[in-house]
Amino acid sequence: MFKHIPNLRGTSPWILLDFRSPFRFHPHQGGEWNRKGLVSDQGQRKKAWYIMRDYYNQKKTEQMKHKIKHYMLPSS
Repeated sequence: MFKHIPNLRGTSPWILLDFRSPFRFHPHQGGEWNRKGLVSDQGQRKKAWYIMRDYYNQKKTEQMKHKIKHYMLPSS
């Protein structure tokens, strides 16, 4: 999805970990827990964590390829 947004310059997950939120009580969706994090309250990585990891690894690889290409150009 990110690669289809031409002017995107970065991303940041809004919530890294699930957390207890006593003022948010929803009996059918997590109770007192906000479960929108990339990692559960038990420390288990969710599918979204792997998606973000792969995205950042891809960006790192692209950046390294660009640097190598830039520095390997013959000087005039």
